[in-house]
Amino acid sequence: MKNDAALVSENRQNVESLYRGRYAQQAHAHLLNRDKGTLVMQQFILNQQPSAAGPILHDLRHPERQRDRSRFRSQLQKLGGLLGYEMSKSLRFQATAITTGLGQASELTLLEQPVLLSVLRAGLPLYQGVLEMLPDADSGFIGAYRAAEPDAAEPSQELSQEQSKAPSKAPVLDIFVGYSALPEIAGRDVVLIDPMLATGSSLIKVLQQLIALGQPRSVHIVAAIAAPEGVQALSDYFATQQAHYRQSYLWLGALDQGLNSHAYIVPGLGDAGDLCFGSKR
Repeated sequence: MKNDAALVSENRQNVESLYRGRYAQQAHAHLLNRDKGTLVMQQFILNQQPSAAGPILHDLRHPERQRDRSRFRSQLQKLGGLLGYEMSKSLRFQATAITTGLGQASELTLLEQPVLLSVLRAGLPLYQGVLEMLPDADSGFIGAYRAAEPDAAEPSQELSQEQSKAPSKAPVLDIFVGYSALPEIAGRDVVLIDPMLATGSSLIKVLQQLIALGQPRSVHIVAAIAAPEGVQALSDYFATQQAHYRQSYLWLGALDQGLNSHAYIVPGLGDAGDLCFGSKR
């Protein structure tokens, strides 16, 4: 019979093997810039280490629990808080003195508040979680969605054998960008929040429009789940826009296997907007 130490060691090996598993080689290949072989974006993937994020992501993916919209939004908001906390470590801080009732202390406070930009409508719960970590940040909102689905049929749940071995380049979708309410972004840290990074087309369309508003100090993409094809599309875009987007970061809850033929993330979790707020016309 195994003792506690042996059980702990075995469990740790099992957990580590999960994160080195079937997606690792494929994801690594897609995270690299194809031409230079180097990372264009700095990237962080929350579930690569065991943490409280694991149960949250499990809950978000669970088909039965997805029926509770309130719970789904709450879990997405919690994930946003965890990602916002990790993202905040990359911002600029300064030492600030504070006098308590018993003496003097010094704590690090933000040198300047970032700008949080939520892609409507699915981004709202994730945005709310990030905002809880950075409550004094300025906020902006952008309406962006697929103008047409790649196929009207129900999306398949699995990749084909050929796709799973060699995921294709992300398709460029027709994206409609409508309503926007944006603060000043020039010279500031901009955090763009969208829960599902599938092809990257929506985020790239938003980034293209932001260029007209001035050059940010840095841009951070926060997403709950991403496909390697979408990450590569963003990386390729930033590689061609380094004169404008000099510092780019990607903060993910999870990096999944890839896209199916309908440009849905597999295994993913479904349509985050519909799961949060109901189906749309």
